[in-house]
This record gives sequence, C-alpha cells and structure tokens, in this order.
Amino acid sequence: MKNVLCLLLLAAMVGCSGSGAAPQKELKYPQWEAMDKLSSDDVREIVIGAQEGNWQAVKKGAASPEFKAAVDAFDSTAVPEEFATDARKQLKEEAVQKFRALIEAASGSGSVQQQYETAYESLKAVPAPDPVEYDR
Repeated sequence: MKNVLCLLLLAAMVGCSGSGAAPQKELKYPQWEAMDKLSSDDVREIVIGAQEGNWQAVKKGAASPEFKAAVDAFDSTAVPEEFATDARKQLKEEAVQKFRALIEAASGSGSVQQQYETAYESLKAVPAPDPVEYDR
C-alpha cells in the first residue's frame, strides 16, 4: 500500500510538470533605442517640465535640435521585426505625427501642453506588450 501511494504521488508530480502541461504566457515588451530616446535623458527637460507643469520648459525642449533628431530617429527606424504588426506600425506613425505637431507648436504659438499630452499618450501605445507563449 505504501508503495502504491508513493507511485501515485510520483505520477502526480511528473504529470504536473511534464510536457503535457499547458504553455505559460509571458508579456514581451517591444523596445528599441530610437523609441527609448523619446523619454531618455536627452529629452529630460521636456518630460520634467511637463511633470512640473512648466510648459515653457516643454516648449524650449520640444523646439531643440536634439528633440527633433530624436523624433527623426524614431520615425526612420522600423519597429523591430518580432514586434512589427500592422497595428503597431500604425501606432508608431501616429505617434510620429503627434510629435511633429508638438515640435511645430513649440516653434510657434500653438498649445504645447495639449500637443505634449497627445504625443506622449500615443507613444505609450506603441510599446504595449504582446503575450508570448512558452513551455515551462
């Protein structure tokens, strides 16, 4: 009887961790340098200015050549192949358009606050995670 219980316990343990187990899901976040640059130290003046409600600092930062270069780099790099869905490519293009509108507003007399909020909100959608299945 004792041996039967041990065998049943062993079979249950092997059955739970064997190859028949359902695959696990993991969230995989797309990330690439050009996208990260839009919220990096290079454009810190914009992000910090917005957090503090200092829209003049945001305007100054968004009008800078460094910020324009960061937007250009984001625009010219492709979404990494493993994350390149049509939806993500479209979200990236929309974010680029909104960042260009922010640059234009910063160079003129447009609403920098509204453009900033719209641009960074659209950027958040680009790196949304994709569920990836894997076997444990």
